[in-house]
Amino acid sequence: MRRTMIAGCIVLSLVGAANVQAAEGESYVTVAQADGNVNQASVDRANDLLNVMPENLLEGFLDNGWTFYVTDKNIAYDILGGQFNSVKGVTDFDNHEIYIEQRDAAIETAVVHEFGHYLDYINGDQSQTSEFADIFNAESNSFVTTFDVDFYYDVSEFFADGVYRYYDGERNTLVQACPQLTAYIETVVKMET
Repeated sequence: MRRTMIAGCIVLSLVGAANVQAAEGESYVTVAQADGNVNQASVDRANDLLNVMPENLLEGFLDNGWTFYVTDKNIAYDILGGQFNSVKGVTDFDNHEIYIEQRDAAIETAVVHEFGHYLDYINGDQSQTSEFADIFNAESNSFVTTFDVDFYYDVSEFFADGVYRYYDGERNTLVQACPQLTAYIETVVKMET
């Protein structure tokens, strides 16, 4: 059964704010917007991070009626009712919304991760297939070790965090550590084209 929301209760190692730009030959798409009293620089950074992904994925997000917010809310309490202590981002599948807290650590690590949950969902919950379960069983230990993962982890988080690593400048490391995950992400991205 699909959860209504997936919370990004993640504590990822921040490898520094990578310089990003729209993929070569593609237009810059404004996806993220402010929710509340949010610094515009945070919204701009979220859009920069999103624009490393193919333009058609971002346009599809908007065309499918989804909204992406950088918020001043405390997601753990204001959106999830105190269910978790600390949350960087959340994907709300029922309302077609993604929220990212405006703090720098959330922007840098949760923007693409939460978009990964959207990609999974919009393509039929690919992380819930038996094929993906086999990939999770074969490669999740390598992923956890390679990327020093220290947060709650299941197949949907493995998929979303794989998308994050694929687009954040760590693609070569992901290919080496988790070739099946990399190939699966590439297949799902092509489904959206």
